[in-house]
Amino acid sequence: MELNTPSHYQGIAIREFPLSAISARKIVNDLAVNSTGRIRLSTHAKQRMSERRVTLRQIMSVFTSKHSRFTEAPHLTAAGDWKFNLQGIAAGT
Repeated sequence: MELNTPSHYQGIAIREFPLSAISARKIVNDLAVNSTGRIRLSTHAKQRMSERRVTLRQIMSVFTSKHSRFTEAPHLTAAGDWKFNLQGIAAGT
């Protein structure tokens, strides 16, 4: 990805660089609510879920919660993907 070209989400150009926490939260929230099939978890994430006994439903709850917080701000990886860490509390199974 070239840094001068806009990223796209749902056909909408995202022209800000770097991606703000506000925009990242909106995108993750929308994906968790409307497009769960587009969310892919890495092998590492699945392993950690198993170790911590965390369900996909709990992860989606954190994605949609207004009370979750960023522990690592959105940043661009060498592969051209956006990465961040989001932390929150979700009860139940």
